[in-house]
Amino acid sequence: MKAASLLLLVSAALVLVAWPVLPVAVPFVLGGEYGAVWSMFLFAVVVKSLDNIFTTVHSLFVAMGYVRANLLILLVANSLMLAGFWLFVPDFGAFAALSCLAAQAVIVLLMKVLFISSVEMR
Repeated sequence: MKAASLLLLVSAALVLVAWPVLPVAVPFVLGGEYGAVWSMFLFAVVVKSLDNIFTTVHSLFVAMGYVRANLLILLVANSLMLAGFWLFVPDFGAFAALSCLAAQAVIVLLMKVLFISSVEMR
């Protein structure tokens, strides 16, 4: 639990720092034409930060010996993500791509937590 708490603190700090810095940093680093999409970069930071908080679940899953289940879960979640890219990115662009990445992370996490819970209930 210490690792998850530490990851939560680091991720929260990263988001809090990114929020005011990105509107200035994005156009400065990438050019003025990207200034209007700084919020997309913030969304990416938030998605990755939330995903990183639950890194310990992924490590625990493999450590418990569920390597085959891990492969199947990733196969399903990544297939859904690729389908989402194919369906939504042409019309909705980068926001759709980030949303697909976020959905993939949520699907993987939920499937692993449900799998562990179902095995522990037996």
